[in-house]
Amino acid sequence: MDINDSIETLTRLTTIQRAGLKKLRLETIRDLLYHLPTRYESSADMRSINAVSHNETATFYGKFSKLEMKKSWKTKVPMAEGSFSDGTGTLRVVWFHQPYLAKMVPQNEIVRLSGKVAEKNGKKSLINPVVEKSSGMPFMNSTQGMLPVYPETAGITSLWFFHAIKKVVEQGLLDSIEDPLPSNILKTYNLPTLKSALIWAHEPKRVSDADVARKRFAFEGRS
Repeated sequence: MDINDSIETLTRLTTIQRAGLKKLRLETIRDLLYHLPTRYESSADMRSINAVSHNETATFYGKFSKLEMKKSWKTKVPMAEGSFSDGTGTLRVVWFHQPYLAKMVPQNEIVRLSGKVAEKNGKKSLINPVVEKSSGMPFMNSTQGMLPVYPETAGITSLWFFHAIKKVVEQGLLDSIEDPLPSNILKTYNLPTLKSALIWAHEPKRVSDADVARKRFAFEGRS
C-alpha cells in the first residue's frame, strides 16, 4: 500500500461514506492527507452542561449512563445514541453512521466530549462530537487539548478522518512520501519537512505545531 492507492485500500467504506468522500473530492490516501483541519478545539472550551447554550461549542467531562446502537426512526440511518451526564445536567449524544462507537466508548467511565450544542424544548444534544477517554488513552490522539476539526459531509466526520489518518501514520506510509520542496528551501524559509508538517497538522501537540504546519502548506499554496 502507498499514498497513491485508493482510500478504500486503507479502510472499509459504506455506500454513504463513498458518496461523502466523492463529494469532498477525496479518492486516494494522498488526498486524505491533504484534507487539512480547518480549526482545532481546545480544552480551554470546557463547560458544564447546565451553563452551556444553544449553538455554543464546548468540551465536557462526564459519563455515559446509556449508549446503544440504533437506527434513526425515519431514514433508518445506523447510529450510536446515548445519555451523557457531567453532574450538572444531561446531554443526548448521537453519532450518525458510526454505530460501532456504542461498543468502543466506555460507559460509567469519565470521557471527554467536544462539539456544538443544540437545544430544543429545553433538551440539549451533541451530534457527532469528538470523544476521548480522560485517562490519556483517547479515541482522538492525546494532543494536550488540540483536537482537529475537518470539513465534513454526510457519513464522514472529524472522528472518521482522525481514525483514517491515524492508520496512515501507524502503517508508516509517511516514511516514503516524497517532499516536493528541496532541503535548501526548507532551510532558507525555516519550514518543516512534508512528513513533519502532515503530522503536526493532523496531530498537533501545541498550537505552534499547527501554526508551523499551516506556514508550510501556505508556502505550497495549499492553505
